Amino acid sequence: MSFQARPKLSATARAHTDGWGVHNLVDVAGRLFDDTNNDGLYQPGDGDTGIGGVTVRLLNQTSGAILATQMTSADGTYAFDVNLGAGAYEIVADQLAGFLDGNETAGNLGGDVDNTQDANLISSISVGDPGTTADAVDYLFARLRPSRALGLVWTDSDNDGEVDFGETAIPGVTVQLSGQDDRGNAVVRSATTDDNGI
Repeated sequence: MSFQARPKLSATARAHTDGWGVHNLVDVAGRLFDDTNNDGLYQPGDGDTGIGGVTVRLLNQTSGAILATQMTSADGTYAFDVNLGAGAYEIVADQLAGFLDGNETAGNLGGDVDNTQDANLISSISVGDPGTTADAVDYLFARLRPSRALGLVWTDSDNDGEVDFGETAIPGVTVQLSGQDDRGNAVVRSATTDDNGI
């Protein structure tokens, strides 16, 4: 009587056996976070913090089918424990109220991002043949807090640039702000000072 040994799989291959077949068991993980310096990288030392309670979806890029849905944990992390065959996949994260879309960053298996516009998408994540692909990690979605400009228009009697006792605010003055946003698009905004000169 003879016996045939089953193939031995490395831990890094993240594979499991089903009968005599071998299939990928590729987990997909990443984080959604408040990006304080808009570099698209999660760096707690720079003040970046995870954002919980945001829906993230994993899709088959070819068919468009949603394969799994997760909510980010309190620290902003998400993880899909899925059995992915060879192919291309994409991750989509919901936009969060009170934040702007920041940069998306593809993880170790690569992928496509478009940070020239609001996208909320990392696409073309490539999973190889069964038993050849490691876990997909570090797929990052950054969010930005909107900026705000606040100032005062007043009568500067002594022209020293400081608000002194007796100097008065000027209401009804139009103030214009111009420049570029985080995508490099031109921005022009105007506001009118209120009764307090603000």
